[in-house]
Formats: sequence, structure tokens, C-alpha cells
Amino acid sequence: MLSPGTHLGPYDIVSPLGAGGMGEVYRARDTRLDRTVAIKVLSPGLAATGEAQTRFEREARAVAALQHPHICTLFDVGNENGRHFLVMEYLEGETLAARLRRGPLPLAELVRLGGQIAAALARAHAAGIVHRDLKPGNIMLTASGAKLLDFGLAKSAAVESTGTVSPPSFTATLAVTAIHSPVTQAGTLIGTVQYMSPEQVEGRPADARSDIFALGCVLYEMATGAAAFEGASNLSLAAAILEKDPTPLRERLPLTPPVLDALIAACLRKSPDDRWQSAADVHTALAWGMLAAPAAAAAKPPRHRWLGPVLGVALGAAAVALAFLFFAAPPQAGKVIAEVPPPPGTLFNFRGSTPSAPAISPDGRAVAFVAHTPSGHDYLWLRQLDQTQARELPGTANAMLPFWSPDGSSIAYFTHTEVFGFGKLMILNLASGESRPLCDVQMARGGTWAPDGTILFAPHISSPIFRIPAAGGTAAPVTKLDTSQFSSDRYPSFLPDGKHFVYLAVNHADSTKDTLFFASLDGKINRPLAHSLTGAIYASGQLLYSVDGTLTAQSMDPASGALSGTIRSVATQVFDDPVSWRPGYSVSQTGVLVYATGSPGTEQLAWVDRSGKLTGILPAFPGMAMTGAVAPDGGRLAVSIDDGLQDIWIVDHAGNGRMRLTDGPVANMLPVWSRDGSFLIFGSSQGGVLRLRRRAASGANHEVVVGDGLDPNLSLIPGSLAPDGSTLLCIVVDANQRYSLTTLSLATQRLGTPLLAPGADIIANPSLSPDGRWAAYTSGPPGQAPNLFVVPLQGGRGAAQATTQGITNYFWAVDGKELDVLADDGTLTAVPVADSAGAPSFGAPHPVAADFPSFLAASPDGKSVLSNTFPNDHQRLMIVSHWNPASH
Repeated sequence: MLSPGTHLGPYDIVSPLGAGGMGEVYRARDTRLDRTVAIKVLSPGLAATGEAQTRFEREARAVAALQHPHICTLFDVGNENGRHFLVMEYLEGETLAARLRRGPLPLAELVRLGGQIAAALARAHAAGIVHRDLKPGNIMLTASGAKLLDFGLAKSAAVESTGTVSPPSFTATLAVTAIHSPVTQAGTLIGTVQYMSPEQVEGRPADARSDIFALGCVLYEMATGAAAFEGASNLSLAAAILEKDPTPLRERLPLTPPVLDALIAACLRKSPDDRWQSAADVHTALAWGMLAAPAAAAAKPPRHRWLGPVLGVALGAAAVALAFLFFAAPPQAGKVIAEVPPPPGTLFNFRGSTPSAPAISPDGRAVAFVAHTPSGHDYLWLRQLDQTQARELPGTANAMLPFWSPDGSSIAYFTHTEVFGFGKLMILNLASGESRPLCDVQMARGGTWAPDGTILFAPHISSPIFRIPAAGGTAAPVTKLDTSQFSSDRYPSFLPDGKHFVYLAVNHADSTKDTLFFASLDGKINRPLAHSLTGAIYASGQLLYSVDGTLTAQSMDPASGALSGTIRSVATQVFDDPVSWRPGYSVSQTGVLVYATGSPGTEQLAWVDRSGKLTGILPAFPGMAMTGAVAPDGGRLAVSIDDGLQDIWIVDHAGNGRMRLTDGPVANMLPVWSRDGSFLIFGSSQGGVLRLRRRAASGANHEVVVGDGLDPNLSLIPGSLAPDGSTLLCIVVDANQRYSLTTLSLATQRLGTPLLAPGADIIANPSLSPDGRWAAYTSGPPGQAPNLFVVPLQGGRGAAQATTQGITNYFWAVDGKELDVLADDGTLTAVPVADSAGAPSFGAPHPVAADFPSFLAASPDGKSVLSNTFPNDHQRLMIVSHWNPASH
């Protein structure tokens, strides 16, 4: 026994921790890195020969190379005055053996910890390391989960130079147990043989499948609190392992899910060839849950990574999810409902202005979905259902509404921009990872892909359905929008023959008129099917569509479009909003259903500093914030809130003391503060054009029309007022949809000479520099991401282009000496601005923040922005196997 203060190289012994078959264990301090470690001082007999020492050090180096969150890390090996020792990660907690003395584990805890143990085994096996002594005493339970101890080192003590396994009586362990614990003799026969595989008992070579047998023993004990194999003596225990099967879990615990019983029984098969063939398979089964009917679940486990009908839910921080998977199965045989969480650090994007329902692959083995970072940037993700982690698909910023090619090799999706929602219809080849554009869209509303390569899609929120070849070509309409009844055709979905499809026609003013249609590509058929608030999908002889938040199914003849039989419920709470229009669900050809549920919570405005850090959240408004502006003194905000119709609200910096400045009857938006903060100018939508109005910030007087004598066909988009308050920078859009940048005199109510002549490129986001010398704006062709430009307010020298790669938004910073530019990927970059002989010039850009949120407005000093946030987001992705038992 070493006394406190003893030095082993750079390590100082602090106190004893326990003892095991290989020696004594101590708590120690690493004097070089000032950290606490655990040190095992090996018994002299284990390092008596040079050959044993060489083999021990070689295998210790191999284990030290293992990096896994559920493997106790081996930091170092050393020799001090003949004492051979190991330096390991110091763990606080208790062994699984100690925990099991209090009884079996709850199912959710068993699944969580069992999955972690299996994952750790899979990592070691992939590195060619076999544990050979897996048991509860070698598993530590910590605050971060299970940690496997002594990975592979038992092999050093148990394998002779011939490579054969020593008899059980010589098998040593590295289990750390309390010195005064009843199980101090961790190297005795009973402590090891209970978890030995038949091949180990017989003295035959052991491999990774021997660890799987031991894992089955551990899982069995975690479920029941009793050992899988028992005997009055070592001999009878060994005989039980060789000749008997454990009592089935369901005989001990009648409520045990059959799938778990079958999973553990497969680990405990006598022949290694009949067991699970890898710990990775066991990990996948635990992490996902098996959906086979009881008879199929008892069959021999597959030897490949795809586990047949395996589906489930990721563990991560929500271990309860898998318990839900096991317990929530409806009465229908084989049907399981599971919840999949969003990737770590993201939120699902199933709601909002850019909705993106999940899309299951045709074979039911993968799901594509859109998730966004906390700052609100959307990306496309792919989750293989036989894996526990989703992966982000590169180059898919601003993705929405994905849908699959019939062969599952590609995913089509739409993009959108912050400005007017312009984007593209894209196709991503999963094998190459390359995306290519097909055509322009603007706030697209769904697509579908036929076996012959035809793609149907709704390119706009107010358009008919269009078609385009997946190989590329010209888009052409296939439906004719009936404007007398409907304002949009959207969310097409092909029927199996690829010649017929269903789609949704919506009436934005009266949702009771929203109707599903059955149509043909040749235009000869186009007739109503049923009232629905969402698009529909055909699968397994049924047409699925939503009725008041419930996903329903009704029998359908895909050739004639005839519906028959009763409507039955498939899933509830598919949508929270009463009018969503989009199908929040997707169905595979193999009977797997995915759907979105939950709520994004209440949108709240938040202050974010220039580094991207959240500094404060404002109380929720009775609607969604659409546009905003910060008063020159920074103490008040003007925000347009959409609660059915946009209106301007005035609040203080913290979001309190709020006042509704306007109250319809038209939409009011895009507020601009006067330089003294006494009044606001804002846009007011009237008769299809945007007119300007003025009102005191106190609300004391009535609105005054600005530019009342101008051409009534012109739309005026307000930007910012000059420092002297005499002129307003604004964008003018004429009846021919030509955009120009100009000023409006508040005294004369007349437009000045255009700073930018009328043209087809879209202009947006006009903003004057704090000193009023420069006018910045974004511009670009329709369907393309805009870039940032700066033009002198006076002098007529023309515009200078500040960016070339496209931007999302910008604001003036550093007293107008920089423009902070937000890119689609959330990167905030500062572009220095200087005066070069009366024209703007730009310095080398430099990064400001890596994941900056989309924002409504910036503070006058450019040190913070006002952004939308959803602090109570609860969107969920649900997966249902065999959703239609009648088809199986």
C-alpha cells in the first residue's frame, strides 16, 4: 500500500481508491497538468517477465489510442523503482455492480447505458481490441453516462505467448472496487466466469463476439437484477453457460418489451456465429428499437449493418425517448412510434414562413429534414435510420421543402433568400455531394418527382403547378389557377403511375374552400377530391391528408382518383396552426411514416451583440415581428407585428411600455424613425402598392400621407432619413416592376433625381450612413442572392459594389466606417468603408462573428441587433413503422 505523498514519476499519490486482481488503485495528482488522475499500480507478478512487460506496454499504447466518450481514457504507463503503473482518467461515480445491488434498472436507463456500453465496445473492436472481461464491475456509472474500464488490458494478463486463453482460474481483471467492498476479490472465478462466453469457458480463442456474449449477460442483469447464468460452484456455473439458456426476460418480468427480450437472447446464443455479429449492431438495435413482429424478432440476427426492419430514436440527452419507443407501440403487431430529436445545437424548422416538412426516402431507410442553428440559419440534414446521428448536407444553406428522387439517389429542395424569398429549385446528388440548380422560384410551395424524371413543383405562393425535367429544361405550367376560387395551387404529389398526381388549391381569404384535386399530366383530368387544409400523399392504397390537425387516411383508387370507405385517423396533433396548407408528413413505399408535430413556441424579439451573443429577450408580442427600426437614442423600438394584419408598435428597449401606433385597416410596415425620434414614416399597403405615411411616435395625431401628389401606381419603400430630416432615402417601384433608388423631399413631397436609374434588378434595404454621405442598398437580378452597393448621396459618381458572393442583410457599424455584412451561412463580416475622391472605397473584409442571426434592425451605434428568437421551441419529428397494418 502506497502512502499519500508518494511520487510515481510526475504523479503524486493522494489517497487509495480500491484494489483489483491486477493491483491497487489510487487517486493521484498529475503535477505537470494539475489534474486529478487514477493510478493503478500493477502487482509484481504481472510484470515479472520482460515479455509480459513488453506485451503489456504495447497493448496499453493501443488502448490509449482509443478516444470515446464511454471508454475510460488511459493517459500514460510508467515504471518507478520497479513499480509498473497505469495512469487513467479519474472517474467519480459507482460501478454498475454496485448499482445492481439496489435492483434492476428502469427501462429507459437500461437502454441509455446499454447503448453507451455497446458503442464503446464497437469503437474498441474497430481498433482490433477485445475486452475479454466485460462485467458490471468493469463499468463505471458517472454523471456523463457509462464508462468502460480496463479496455483490452485483461487480454494482457490472460493471453499466453502462444495466443491461447489461460484457464479461468488464472484470469485477472482490472475492476476497481472499494477496498472494503464484499466484492473486493475481483479476480476470483465467480467474478469472471458469470460473464464468460462458452468459447472462453472451453478455452477456445475469443473474439469480439465473446464480448457480445458478456454484453448480453450484463444487459440481462441490468433488466432483471439477477445473473443470466447461476450455479452453486464454478463447475456448475460453467456447465450452465455451456448447456442452458437463461430464463426469458418475459418470464421474470411480464411487461418486458418482446423486442428487448429477443435482442438480449440473440447476444447469448451459444455459437458465436448465431449471435449479433458486431457490437455496432447491438448498439443500433438498442438506439433505434426493433420493429419486427415477435416471430421475426426471434429470428437469427442479421450480419450486416442495416437491421432489416429497424427504426427508432436517437438517445443523446433524451434517454426517455427510447423508453417511449418501447412502451408507446399501439396494439397493432409490429407498429412502433418513435421520436427523433434534432441534431445537437439545432432546432427543427417545420413551422414559420419557410416551412420544411420531413421527407422519408422511398425505401424508408433515411429521412431528410431542415434544421436551423439557434441563430436561425437553415440547412438540410440527412438521418440514416440505422445510424444514431444525422449529418448536415454541405452547400444547402437556406434549404426548404426537400423531396426525394424515386430511386433515392438524389434529394430535390428549394432555397430561399431573406429578400423577397427568391431562390432556386435544386437537386443534390447524394453520392457526389454536388448540387445543381434547375430553375428560379420565389417562396416555393412543394414538389414531387416521377419515375420518368418529371418534377412537379409550385414555384410561387400564388402560382399554378409547374413541371420541369429533372435533367434540366424549361418549366411549364400543368394546372391552370382558377383565380375565381383559389389563390394558389401547391404541394403536388405523384401517384404510382407517374402520370397522375394530387395537389392542393388554397384560398388565402377563406380556408373553408381549400380543396384537394386529382389531376393528370396531360391536363385532361383535374377534379376536386376533398376539402383539406394540407396537401395529400398516396401510399399503400390510401390517400393521407390532414383534417383539423389530425392526419387521416382513406382508401383511394390511384387510377381513377376515386375515394371510398371510411376516413380513419393515423396520427393526431400533426399541426398546431389552424391553417398550415403544407403536408407536414411523408410516407415511404415500405410503410414508414414520418411527420412533424409540436410547436416552435412563441416568437420573441431578442437583442444580440456584435459577436452574436444573446443579451436579452423581449416579452412576446401578439404576433410575428416582420420589420423593425431602433430609435436614434436607442431607447425605443418600432416594430411591425403581424397578428392577422401588420401594424406598427412602439416599445422601449426592453420590450415594455408598448403602444400600438397603427390599427389597420391596411398593412403597415417598414418603420423609419425621424432623427429626433419625434415621428415615424412607414409603408402602408393600399390597392397593391406601398404608399408612405407619417405619424407622431407618441400617437398624438392622425397619419399623414407622404408623397400624396406622386403617381399612385408607384410603390415607395422607405429607407432612412437624412441627418437634417429633410429628405427620405427610398426605393421606387413603378408599374412595370422597375426599381430605382432616390430621395423624397418631405418639404416639397417630390422625388429627387434617382441615385440609381430604374432597372429590372431588385433593390432593397436602403440605408444612409450615420453622417448621411453614403446610401447603401442591396441589389441583384430576380432569383439571385443580392449584393451590397454604396452610392454617394450627392455627386452623381455612381454606385460601388461592396460584396460579390451574395448577402442576407447588413448594417452600418463603427460610426459608419464599416458595413457589417451577413452571409447566408451566418457569417458576419465587416467591410471597411472610406472616401476615395468623393466615391466610396472598401478595405479588406475581416470576420466579426461565425454564427450570427438574421435580424430586423441594428442599433444606431451598430453594436447590437434586434433579432427574432423562439426560446420555447418544441418541434418534434415522429416516425411510425407499419402505419397501415392493413397493407402488411
